[in-house]
Amino acid sequence: MRQLLQTLEGSACHAAYTATLDYLDLPVRELRPFIENLLRIYGSVRPGFCLVLLFDQFEELFTRFVDPGSLHAPGSHEMPDWRLRIEFIDELRTLCREPPAEGGQRRGDRRSVLPVRYLISMRSEYIAQLRPIREFVPEIDRSACQLELLTQASARQAIEEPAVLYGYTYEEECFNQILADLLKEERYIEPAHLSLVCEKLWFESGRELVRQHAPAAAGELPTVPLATYAEQLHGARGILRDFLQDFLFALADDDERREALELVEPLITGSGTRNIVERRQLIHVPFRDATRRAALLDMLVNRTLVRIEPRLGGQFIEITHEFLIPAVQEALRKYLYGNVEYQQFRVALRALAEGENDPAASATDSVINRAEFATLDRNRQRVQWNGWAVQQMLRAWICHGAGGEQRATLRYWLDAASGIAAVADLGTIRRRLAASGTGQGFLSRPELQQINANRDRQPFTPAERQAILRSELLCATAEEHADVRYWTQQVTP
Repeated sequence: MRQLLQTLEGSACHAAYTATLDYLDLPVRELRPFIENLLRIYGSVRPGFCLVLLFDQFEELFTRFVDPGSLHAPGSHEMPDWRLRIEFIDELRTLCREPPAEGGQRRGDRRSVLPVRYLISMRSEYIAQLRPIREFVPEIDRSACQLELLTQASARQAIEEPAVLYGYTYEEECFNQILADLLKEERYIEPAHLSLVCEKLWFESGRELVRQHAPAAAGELPTVPLATYAEQLHGARGILRDFLQDFLFALADDDERREALELVEPLITGSGTRNIVERRQLIHVPFRDATRRAALLDMLVNRTLVRIEPRLGGQFIEITHEFLIPAVQEALRKYLYGNVEYQQFRVALRALAEGENDPAASATDSVINRAEFATLDRNRQRVQWNGWAVQQMLRAWICHGAGGEQRATLRYWLDAASGIAAVADLGTIRRRLAASGTGQGFLSRPELQQINANRDRQPFTPAERQAILRSELLCATAEEHADVRYWTQQVTP
């Protein structure tokens, strides 16, 4: 293993690798010509050569490449083009299937299937999404293998054998402490956590031990001491805590860190134990971007910070290990609870959500107070607004706002209301008028423009005229003052 590493790091290997890339870099978009060229080049020097393609985290093909639909809100979490998923599956179909016979060939003259094997690694709850691939690889389910939790014996084997291959091992006390720390239900060990611990120990100690010690006789390998694991790295608890911090630092900004922690927050009970929550409850939160939250949750799952447990026809989320709870609580105090502005934003958002679900809420008063309005207005880019919420912000401005310095704020929410409300037929607008007449909303500028274009042909009741005037007073521009005067005269002849 030591000689292999030295060879791979050498200049000759690097030059050969660069030359090989030049041979393989075909100016083609399709996958099959690329693979055929690769097989031809390697096959010319290695008869019987075949290829294995590894697709890791294959579920991201279905979680990231998703059509957000026509209702996808601008400014929400950016997603890659979903059509690439269909194109990729079509490329796989062409690669896996035996190519059709060409026009001048007999059926028996067709080329054989390429000598390629495929290995897909993915989360089990997404296996049903493989239906398009099953259409051309019907035997895929017969070849599936599900990775289970490790027993103590298999976990020790997973720790020891790779280390020995690299030229080092662990003290017996270190072995025992790792297994004891990671043990769950007194018999199982999570493979992902074991991998994290071993990787950390390799970078902190194992790699240096291999460099410092000459190849030794069997049984004389350098050992990672217990002190490195228990004192320097503070055991599995410290390693997993650092892993969480590394994950948070890798996110784009503080907003992503806070929202990721908001996803994890309900997974810890008030007494500091693990809780389990249905996936939709974490993602579909009022006035938050569900697409962004789903992407962050997938990142948490992929990094083995949380796991998905399919049960009772649903998907439930829980933290993968109790060791993570103190680290999560520390991060919550730092990024969520320690930020006064963000805490005020969460309180204001909760008040808005409660108002939407409260049938006894006043039809004329604001469901949020002055401070909550100001907080939501400052943080408006963090909110997934719907028509009702925008109307509430307008109503709150009328109830609480004052002064010419707030005209820009009013104009923003008027424009937002115009952008959300679609212009419908007059019958639909009349139904909206009935709601506006009871104080439950305002008409948008496009709706008012359609009413004014047809006002000479449509009779309006006194209540409707009052609702129109109220909306005109809010929405009219300087060029539309004539419309305001018209409806003022209709209300007060």
